[in-house]
This record gives sequence, structure tokens and C-alpha cells, in this order.
Amino acid sequence: MENTLYYTFSTIAQSLAGAIAFLGAFVLFRLQAISHLLSSSAELLARAWMGDPEIQRAVAARDYPVALVRAEQLVKLPVPSGWGLIHQAALEGMQQSLTQRASILRSLRGALVLTAVVMTGAIVVLASVSALASPNSLAYSILAVGVSAFGASIVAIGRLVWKLTHDA
Repeated sequence: MENTLYYTFSTIAQSLAGAIAFLGAFVLFRLQAISHLLSSSAELLARAWMGDPEIQRAVAARDYPVALVRAEQLVKLPVPSGWGLIHQAALEGMQQSLTQRASILRSLRGALVLTAVVMTGAIVVLASVSALASPNSLAYSILAVGVSAFGASIVAIGRLVWKLTHDA
């Protein structure tokens, strides 16, 4: 039973480390795409309101939530000449992108915390395998909990990868 615990918990830690690296690539790719969309939409809106210093500052500082709030305020006023569907699409695109970015970051935090807890637990078990393997019933319980926690982490990571690849 001692070898089973060693192999299982060392595999859990290594597999989760690899899964987090894999997830990191997806998250970076998606956040870069969102950042590009936010930047181009904000620039378009800033050109529509060239005379508004608040939106100009927010766009220059890449403070997109502030730029969006200001654009939503300005759109309630008489819109500038030349305002068209492309400007409305940019405004809606910023709203969706900011919501999507917040959702991705929230899900990422959850997946990282769960994975860190499971990896730490696996390392603690590895450090104390010889003591834990003595009573077989305890060893089986620890094995079951470890494998279940591993599964939960993989599901959390998988859900986020799914979200990243299907919300594009």
C-alpha cells in the first residue's frame, strides 16, 4: 500500500502542475485577445469624443472600465456627428469583453486555489506516507480523498479551458 500512495500522490502533484501550465497558455492567449479588443474599441470611442478629457485620459491609461462608464454617460447625451453602428458595436464589445475578462479571472482564481490545495495535500501525504500506510483503512481513505480532489481540480481546470475556447 505504501508504494501505491507514493505513486498516486506524486502523480497527482506532477499532473496538476502540468495542467496549470497548460491552462496558463490558454488564459494568456484569451486575455491577450480580450485586451486587443478592448484597446481597439476604446480607441474608436475616444476618437468619437475627442473633446472629452475624461475618456481621453482613461483610454490613454488603458483604464477600460472607467472609459466604458464615461462612454455610457456620453452616449446618453446628444451623440457626436458621425456616430454609427460601428461605435455602438464598440461600446457593446467593451461591455462584453470586460464581463468576460472578469469571469475568466474569477474562474482562474478558483481553479488555482483548488489546485494549490490539492497539490499541497499531495505533498503532505508524500512526506508522511510511511506513517499513513500502517493502518490500511486509513490509507484507503486517504487514497480515495486524494483521487477525488485530483478529479475536482481537473474538472475545474477543464471547465475553464472549455470556457476559454468556446467564448471566443
